[in-house]
Amino acid sequence: MRSTMGKIVMGVLALFLLAYVVYQAVDYFYEPYRLETVYDYTFQDTVSCRGVFIRDEEIVAADYSGVPDYIYKDGSMISKGMAIAEIYPSGADIRNIERVSELEAEIDMLRDSQNTSDNYLSIFDTIGSQISDTLGGVVKDMRSGNVSEISGKKTALMTLVNRRNIIAGTETDYEKRITELENQIESLRSRTSEANGYIFAEEKGYFSSANDGYENVLYTGMVDEMSIADVTRVLEGKGAKRIPTASIGKMVTDFRWYYAAVVSAEEAERFREGAELTLMIDMSNVEDLPVKVYRVIIEEGKSTAVVVLSCSYMSEQLSRLRTAEGRISFGTVSGLRIPDRAVRMVGGVKGVFVRKKQTVRYRPIEVVYSRTGFVIVKWDRENADGLQIFDEIFVEGNDLYDGKQVE
Repeated sequence: MRSTMGKIVMGVLALFLLAYVVYQAVDYFYEPYRLETVYDYTFQDTVSCRGVFIRDEEIVAADYSGVPDYIYKDGSMISKGMAIAEIYPSGADIRNIERVSELEAEIDMLRDSQNTSDNYLSIFDTIGSQISDTLGGVVKDMRSGNVSEISGKKTALMTLVNRRNIIAGTETDYEKRITELENQIESLRSRTSEANGYIFAEEKGYFSSANDGYENVLYTGMVDEMSIADVTRVLEGKGAKRIPTASIGKMVTDFRWYYAAVVSAEEAERFREGAELTLMIDMSNVEDLPVKVYRVIIEEGKSTAVVVLSCSYMSEQLSRLRTAEGRISFGTVSGLRIPDRAVRMVGGVKGVFVRKKQTVRYRPIEVVYSRTGFVIVKWDRENADGLQIFDEIFVEGNDLYDGKQVE
């Protein structure tokens, strides 16, 4: 009996000893508070989307025999009665004409290369620096896919290299090469037939040589009645009509067009009709577009919604697009970024607790932007009693109050 009682007592004492050790360990290692440093933060507030371009378009069709050579770039404004294309007997004639233009451009470049009269061009190192800068621009454009600028930079690069060769004495001039090019041009022209016809614009608008079958399916008047399913159907490549054989392109007849963007139903709640935003297409050769929210389509029970944006800007690249992914920007947001778990309510006022030396201070905040996990608050640099950059804020800890002393 005594042996059993002794074992019980020893067991109880062991438990008390273990509890005491655990308590001391927790007391030593546990940090009741956790702090983070406040930093300033700026970011682009965007919503990702995928959408459809909706324009008033008319197919340009013509009865001709031969091969059309377009006079203007896609996206160019064409007046009624202007010639859109020249008709040549064969594609070889058009290729010859294009080659002549390339050779003429090379001649202009070589003649420009021989002009080393400017004082700054006599400085060899300066030209070397210009070559490096221009080459860097070419590489950057190639990596980003911005091919529209490469041709001009390539010509500028070749001009600089040729000028450096003349200054260095490795070349005296390029007259021999110019003569060779002029002979090639003469030979090409002798083998090239003249245009035997023209295609004229029957109405005013932006011309595009690209047809996709939606020219008579999508039109601006439908945006007031369209549904989410209508937009989705086009994104899936459905509903296009057969392109007429005689078509050589289309004419965008109204300067205003629309982009119907599919977004999540939750994100659609952020959009307000009439708001002026920026549309950024995920293509390097398309500029950021100023747009206005025309309509927000939210349907009950749907996880997605459609935001219809209006715009009046046109370019060569835009005139060819029917669908594209992108981002809709609400602008940049700047302020102090803090974890959302650091935000507390004291006396009905939203704020954070800050450690100033060994004292806890409460700082009211004005939230300007909120996302999962963090908020951005207004930063008043002149307010010494407000939250400031590099302040240490409490993100964890209980029983905090203004004036409390902490270690």
